[in-house]
Amino acid sequence: MKLPCLLHFPKEIFKKEEDYLKIYTYLEEISNNQRVPLASNDKTTKKGLISQPINCNKIFALFLFEISRHLKVSCFKEIVFFICLFRKSLNLIGWKFVSNKNEDEKNEFCEVHNGESILESCNEFITSCLPDLLNDYDDLAFDFIGKQEDKIKNLVFFTQFFGNWMYCNNYTTLKLKMNYDEP
Repeated sequence: MKLPCLLHFPKEIFKKEEDYLKIYTYLEEISNNQRVPLASNDKTTKKGLISQPINCNKIFALFLFEISRHLKVSCFKEIVFFICLFRKSLNLIGWKFVSNKNEDEKNEFCEVHNGESILESCNEFITSCLPDLLNDYDDLAFDFIGKQEDKIKNLVFFTQFFGNWMYCNNYTTLKLKMNYDEP
């Protein structure tokens, strides 16, 4: 029996398989093993869990695996879409946030970097990349995600929630903080 994270994964909404396949493949792996990897800096050891460096793609999949059990199907599909756009954005812009420029940039950014790299790109993702990526999906009508101001605010909150989840699960040492503009 497929778990909710696989059963309700919205492959059909993506224009290209490459936009979701890595995350979907990791979700299948997690679902088949029923083991959730620990972050590399997590000092606890629990039976059945593996402790190794975890790349961005795996972190995205773990997040979706965990939240899939708590969301309505329609909301889960929107979060999957959001996470896949975040991943695509990170693969496009992530290299400029890395201090060690000697790394092999021919590799996909999300395959070779861990959670510390994800949150550094959040502002650029929301303000620059996301609007451009959403243009490719004008035909989709979501309840929470879109180019309208209230839906952009939702995306900021999703990003903050994801960042807090990463911090609480030791996938990053960074914490996102909302900065509100003065009126």
